[in-house]
Amino acid sequence: MDENIEKLKQVVNSSGFPLQIGIEHFVKKTSDGHGWKVLYKEHSWKNPNSNNSGFIDLVLVDELGTSIMVVECKRVQNTNWIFLLPSERQKRRRHARAWVSRSNGDDNAKFFDWIDITPDPFSPESMFCVVPGQDKKSRPMLERVAAELIEATEALAIEDLHLFSNKHDFVRIYLNVIITSQFQNG
Repeated sequence: MDENIEKLKQVVNSSGFPLQIGIEHFVKKTSDGHGWKVLYKEHSWKNPNSNNSGFIDLVLVDELGTSIMVVECKRVQNTNWIFLLPSERQKRRRHARAWVSRSNGDDNAKFFDWIDITPDPFSPESMFCVVPGQDKKSRPMLERVAAELIEATEALAIEDLHLFSNKHDFVRIYLNVIITSQFQNG
């Protein structure tokens, strides 16, 4: 019986769910210090523009309800994600893209698109990620994860627009976040 339990634990631990659950618990436990709360977990989405669908691991909202983090948790196993940084300058980048929705209380959005932002704090930015052992002919894993996260963010923004736009003025900024179980600074 103990052997079966150990096998089941290995199966569960090989998935990304323990990381996702851990992040969720951490956000809830430390919410008073940073103001973010878990709005949804395993949130179903369907993008009406493409008919693609899936689940967002976590959706976090700030204390004002204007900033949303769309979070994808990925457990890295038996490999490394190697991000190439060709210059020291790229370690201190303050550039990102965010989805912004703005409505004045009617059914039409005043602004509804991606914009460039300068987030604080800075973060390293890499254009290239190498994953050893990845099939060279298939689309890189990080690109697949990021593309689905972008599509999920757009679907969530569309959902929110329909829920909130005819009730009151609102502004929401959606940030895409990929959290991984691997970190190495070097």
